[in-house]
Amino acid sequence: MKNFLNSLGTFSGHMRKVMSDVETRTFFAEVGDLDELITLIQDFIINGTVLSQTDKSSETLSLSDSNVQILLEDESVSLTLHKASLHQLVLGAVLLASVCAVFDRIESVCEASYAISRITSSSTLTILHVFAYICEEKLLGHGDDSLGKFVISLPSCIKCPFFDGAVSMEELASLLLKRLWSYALCAQCEGCSTGCCMHKFGIATYKSTTLPDGALSNLGDVLSLLELLASKMNWVWICDNIISQLLKLLEACVKETPLTAIFVLLGQLARFGIDANGFQDVEVENIRVKLSSFISGSTSSKISLPVQFAAVNALLDTMPLSFQEVCKTSGELPTRVSPSTPSDCIQKWFFFAE
Repeated sequence: MKNFLNSLGTFSGHMRKVMSDVETRTFFAEVGDLDELITLIQDFIINGTVLSQTDKSSETLSLSDSNVQILLEDESVSLTLHKASLHQLVLGAVLLASVCAVFDRIESVCEASYAISRITSSSTLTILHVFAYICEEKLLGHGDDSLGKFVISLPSCIKCPFFDGAVSMEELASLLLKRLWSYALCAQCEGCSTGCCMHKFGIATYKSTTLPDGALSNLGDVLSLLELLASKMNWVWICDNIISQLLKLLEACVKETPLTAIFVLLGQLARFGIDANGFQDVEVENIRVKLSSFISGSTSSKISLPVQFAAVNALLDTMPLSFQEVCKTSGELPTRVSPSTPSDCIQKWFFFAE
């Protein structure tokens, strides 16, 4: 690991020196497209594939779906898609981090980090550490993303950049839910703190952790991090630390934008339970009941249609049937539908909502 870090530092140092040169930067700005370059490197790291020239005599050439034909100097060249090696991915990560650090495009590294974190691969932690070692505080202290310091150090990682200021998964979930709570409820009660409202509804908080000033100002960032966090944990943990709190928040939320977002997130999280235990999972059924109850009451209340659509879509995410299958009829509207099941609930909403 020590030799790897030394080599990494040497290579990235040369990269920064070249990219920091005024003439080089000017030339690059004139003949190159920085956005396109960054996008290409991001795609390479995330997809983890490379194109290599293929022998035309290969018998499998015409049978492969991964072949690409290009014209090079008036000659047709066949390229085949292959899985990139770890060394190639690391070099790509070094290139991306170095370019973004020099041109102050750290947000592009954050985007790549989020996408890579969703991939279960042996190379994921290595690439994330490459980003951290090269970008250093530019990345680790970058606004909203400073909360994303999971304890993910490599076994032999020396002075892991992610370890300083890292929090447990439970604490991170609490921090994110606290921010989500502030979006959903606290704006309605002047002088009321987020912690006050959370305790009122029985949501646990961790006194040892606080939100950095200005952190996670974007609702989408909060939801994305919650979904990413859930994707790394088991279903029981998700239910205990996220879903139970979201259901409580659902009962108290009065602002439509976060309410819609909560429904979308619940639908996404329910899929983890379905993947783990099937549609009959007890907690998945509990989510269905809560969503059905909301939808049944939404048609007679002043809930806007976008929120209703979000709730119905979330409910459909917990069911084995599509919307078309649920609402399939003989061509005549039913005279009365009793919302005794999720399917009945959706039918009533579809046929009788004003």
